[in-house]
Amino acid sequence: MSSNPSAPNQALLDSLAVIPGVRWYHLSDPASSALDQLAAHFGIHPLQVEDCRHRRQTARVEEHERYSFIVIKLLAAIPSEKRSGRGSAVSGSGAPAFENAAVSGSLAGADPPEHSTSGAGRLKFEDFDIFLCSDYVFAVSGGESVRVSQVSTRVRSERAFQSPERIAYALIDAAVDHYLPALAHLGDFITRLEDRVIRNPAPA
Repeated sequence: MSSNPSAPNQALLDSLAVIPGVRWYHLSDPASSALDQLAAHFGIHPLQVEDCRHRRQTARVEEHERYSFIVIKLLAAIPSEKRSGRGSAVSGSGAPAFENAAVSGSLAGADPPEHSTSGAGRLKFEDFDIFLCSDYVFAVSGGESVRVSQVSTRVRSERAFQSPERIAYALIDAAVDHYLPALAHLGDFITRLEDRVIRNPAPA
């Protein structure tokens, strides 16, 4: 443990541990002072602390002497109040439900109203930041993450996944898996738009 007075104490580290006894820490509030304490403890560059706090970063990997900084983009559900009142992206269509990877309500299965594509096909992305070192994984997200919950179940059940690099791999893998149903929804929506244009090629 670092002797730096700004370094986190063991209680803070324990509170952020996703799985007891595994050096995998998750912070769901980038504005928290805990981020500064952990950055001092782990030797994280101040510019990357700023990147964690200023969301909408470019997906990338930055290699440092002691760790790798990874920014991945999670598909996130668009809040219902921003979906023009058309409800969930999975309503009644038989399409698979997928949390945090929804597209707008007009992709639900029914054709969007004629002459209206407001909000159609919109995807929302959220940053998920990973600091990967040889002996720890430290993740930062803007709120509680479904991905962390999903991956923690896998890591708990498979000891082989309790190493830092395997945990980072599993987090990235879970994020990518949720792109596929979203792309399928977009493809279906584009097909319906094409069919509508052929049936009724109005200026709108």
